[in-house]
Amino acid sequence: MFSKKKITPVLGSKPRNTKPRLLFVDHVFHRKTRSFDFLVRIFEQGFDVETKYVDPSLPVDAAQLIDDSEYVVIGQMDFLTPLFIAAGKKVIVVQMYDGSAGLPDTHWQMNRQARYLNFSTTLHGRALSLGCDSMLVRYFTDPASVKPVTDMDTLRGFFWQRLPKSGINLPMVRRMMGDQLSHLHVHTPADDGSVFNETDLEGFDCPVTHSSWFEKQSDFAAVMDNANVFIAPRHAEGIGHAFLEAMARGMVVIAHDLPTHNEYIHNWTNGILFSQGVQSINLRDQMDKVRAISANARLTIERGHKAWVQSHPAMLEFIRTTPAAKMVKHAGLSANIDRIMAAYQQGRDPYEDALNRFSETRQLMASWRDFETEADQAPKNAPADQTDIHVFMGEGNSRPLTGSGWSVIEATHRWAVAQEADMTLPLSRDVAVTGVTLMARALEPCKLTVRLGDTVITSAPVELKETFARIHLPLAKPLRASASDGLKFTLSIDKVPAPHSHDPRSLSFAVKSLNVQTG
Repeated sequence: MFSKKKITPVLGSKPRNTKPRLLFVDHVFHRKTRSFDFLVRIFEQGFDVETKYVDPSLPVDAAQLIDDSEYVVIGQMDFLTPLFIAAGKKVIVVQMYDGSAGLPDTHWQMNRQARYLNFSTTLHGRALSLGCDSMLVRYFTDPASVKPVTDMDTLRGFFWQRLPKSGINLPMVRRMMGDQLSHLHVHTPADDGSVFNETDLEGFDCPVTHSSWFEKQSDFAAVMDNANVFIAPRHAEGIGHAFLEAMARGMVVIAHDLPTHNEYIHNWTNGILFSQGVQSINLRDQMDKVRAISANARLTIERGHKAWVQSHPAMLEFIRTTPAAKMVKHAGLSANIDRIMAAYQQGRDPYEDALNRFSETRQLMASWRDFETEADQAPKNAPADQTDIHVFMGEGNSRPLTGSGWSVIEATHRWAVAQEADMTLPLSRDVAVTGVTLMARALEPCKLTVRLGDTVITSAPVELKETFARIHLPLAKPLRASASDGLKFTLSIDKVPAPHSHDPRSLSFAVKSLNVQTG
């Protein structure tokens, strides 16, 4: 099930330091890729760290995994969280969008006693809205470690075909880039077991080179030094070391419109986002904009790296102050946790079924959290007569939201990427909604319908235009919303325009602000 780093004693060596002991539980695949080594080095500044690597496809051996470490940090192995909570540890979970986004809400609700380090703003907001204590951390490559792009006269691409079966593959690159590239390098090893065929390189209107392995880091760097366009290889990322390094170089990153790509990239400002199905992206005819994207990408990383380094002390303090989980005697608790973890290994649906089936265990674990502390920390200066709920959808929104169907948060608004999108606002008390006001626009004129819970509150579909406009929707009679369920809005339109080459995302409508009037 697991392996761990071995520490060889040396005669005459100093005794182990007196820092608190921290067990870092990592995915066995990272033993080869070293993906979390950068994080372990930060932990070692404040803790005595031991790493154990776990294979999630094998049965969990709790006796071998749990030791006398005071702190446990779980890296991308979320399903192990209840095991360490039940052991009374100080538990911190490092979450990644590509591994944690599909987890059901009941997972977070069961594991509220853990703290969360989130590298995704989307997951951070979801964890907060489900009652968890989360810290958002944003990683940025050290720009001094890479050579910046200096030649933008021609377009030269780099693409690692990691998941050819996913649709982000060489045929997509060929269709999307057309004859715009003067050279393309393809790295061929596939994560999904696909066998590379050199005939896949046919049909490009430029020289194509390929590699299957880099003996030295310098060999990889030399290939990247010759490119200035980076096509991200996956739909979504956990952190995205590769595309962030490309941005640090000043490469034009073209990436699918999902986290964490769209949490770093502002479309056509410091990179380009696309939705699968886009036919082409026109770079060659707007090279001035391409050069600006290159410069902005590197500037983004330069500024972000400074903030990343400055965040390390706060991250260590967040871990250090994690409270130990409270133990409660409960017949069958250990066996039920084993069953829940085993269900996770079978897939998302069996996992969600198990969480629902063992609801007593889930609810008991969730109830251990000290909510009185949260109440003590709640702001006490809010106006007593404030009844409206205001939500700003652009950057800087501090209100945690859950929902689906949305793209990245932009400066003043947030786009929906499908015909329907929803959001749920957490409530501190039960409310009666008397009206709703939106500031919204569409990519093309269309009709908008709004639901509050299961009730349609638009008496007739509202005309959405291509500029932001105020839409006020009074309710004929108040609608009740409970604090336990939150306030769920669903917005849908009658059609979704096709992606355009100037913005190759599937966008439909955008919301700038939402105001809920309550009685």
